[in-house]
Amino acid sequence: MKLLNERAREELEAALRQLDEIIEHVMHDMEKTPGPGWEPILDLFRHDRTKIERELKRRETHLQ
Repeated sequence: MKLLNERAREELEAALRQLDEIIEHVMHDMEKTPGPGWEPILDLFRHDRTKIERELKRRETHLQ
């Protein structure tokens, strides 16, 4: 599995879009069927999203 810093910018941007869709879907499911397991799942996806955003920002900083 490639590290984030080994992936193309396009891959990371696509991953962010996918994660946004997944998070939205999970939130919808969470409303339909509430339960204690949803928050940890959302936390995992949000954590991954944050890591990708940081990598993209790191690259922007190095270009300046």
